[in-house]
Amino acid sequence: MKIAISNIAWEHKLLAQYLKFLKELGFSGIEIAPSIIWTEPTDSSIEDRKIFKDQIHKEGLEIIGFHALLFSR
Repeated sequence: MKIAISNIAWEHKLLAQYLKFLKELGFSGIEIAPSIIWTEPTDSSIEDRKIFKDQIHKEGLEIIGFHALLFSR
């Protein structure tokens, strides 16, 4: 069984620390609420999104889904 957690659970500035911690705890992936990462997700660049994705994959985690897509609307 794979276990995932939402990025709503921590402050985005602490992403690197939490990714390491989540992997140590046995999590497999992360559900992404984009408005937690970017004030205006539709204005994020492809490069911004790639950097974010690469940080997650570097720690051996995967993005398993997106949620709260209309939260900031």
